[in-house]
Amino acid sequence: MLTWIQESCYNISMALLGLAIRVGSIFNPKLKAWISGRNGQYNRLKSAVGNLPKSAKRYWFHCASLGEFEQGRPVMELLRQQEPEALIFLSFFSPSGYTIRKDYPVADLVFYLPLDLPHAAKKYVALLEPDTFILVKYEFWYNLLRQLHAKQTRLFLISAAFRRKQWFLQPNIQLGKKMLGFFSHFYVQDRQSKEILQQAGIEAVSIAGDTRVDRVLDQAANPKPLDKIRRFVGEANRVLVAGSTWPPDEKIIHDWLTTSDLKNWKIILAPHQIDENHLKVLEETFAEAGTRYSKWESNQASTPLLILDTIGDLSSAYQFATHTYVGGGFGKGIHNLLEAVAYGPPVFYGPKHEKFKEAIELKELAIGQVIQSAADFKEKIGKLEDEQKLTEIRKKAAGWFAKSKGASALIVDALSR
Repeated sequence: MLTWIQESCYNISMALLGLAIRVGSIFNPKLKAWISGRNGQYNRLKSAVGNLPKSAKRYWFHCASLGEFEQGRPVMELLRQQEPEALIFLSFFSPSGYTIRKDYPVADLVFYLPLDLPHAAKKYVALLEPDTFILVKYEFWYNLLRQLHAKQTRLFLISAAFRRKQWFLQPNIQLGKKMLGFFSHFYVQDRQSKEILQQAGIEAVSIAGDTRVDRVLDQAANPKPLDKIRRFVGEANRVLVAGSTWPPDEKIIHDWLTTSDLKNWKIILAPHQIDENHLKVLEETFAEAGTRYSKWESNQASTPLLILDTIGDLSSAYQFATHTYVGGGFGKGIHNLLEAVAYGPPVFYGPKHEKFKEAIELKELAIGQVIQSAADFKEKIGKLEDEQKLTEIRKKAAGWFAKSKGASALIVDALSR
């Protein structure tokens, strides 16, 4: 009875969410893209599926957005290498993931996940007929998982990290327990996640690690040359690359820049928001010190700061860093630390990092430096200019990556079996 009540409440909440998105789309371009991308999608997919070989194995990956895609990407690409005849389907919930990766060549189909209502879940599962469904990290859609389970589809969760306070793990949430029971196997990032699932009665759990590690190591081994940034850096002894920054992070960088003697430094600032309005604010804020990447010329070699106003170059820009800063730690949470430390430099980030396993581990190794204020950042980065200290950190980072890699191969081996 309790499960039925919770299921009814879930479906009502989904319907209300759909209504709220439609109303919000009048004012919000992202929500408008969420709706327009789904309009007519089922018929387009039906036509595309009709042209696919019926006998091929079918793998369906779901990623909430772009960050989860980067975790699923090394698994998809390794799977494509090992099973070239298999079909790979890729779905997104967020427009930010779909818009950027809708032409991802490894996938045979890329599409939006429909709102998780019973009839929509049933239609899509019946149309796609996947043999295996791989959920990357999170986004537990009850109706979709139930339909897949009913069709005896293998269900895997990869790169998962569980916390005890998550809603579906609470004792009175029968719907959550039922949903977790649909999965064939869980591949989690750490021991704590395995223990949490085991305490919830789930035994099909393996510690595989984070597939992002494999992805960033591959990126670091094959970075874009970025010759323009190489010319900007020149022969500077120290280079700070500050990635995915928000206004509180940018204020810290600005205060450090304006109160320090940084003759031997170059700074590359890559804001999380690269809309024109925010870029103009940054140009005004750093007017005396820097310019935008798209406007910089070689005759501006003395410019200490470059504002990176492109998409897709940040991970390669870290190759020039002797020090890194990752934003978000003064807001909802830090962004991708792994890209920043893949080349071995220390990384600075704000206090909102407790939910991120890698942030805690890197902090314990002194690779990660948690800062509380502009003054704290100035003090801590000043203590890490010595080359011997930087060499020690690079060695520690290399050791951490060597220990943490390999999750993708482990997962693909299980999927192939």
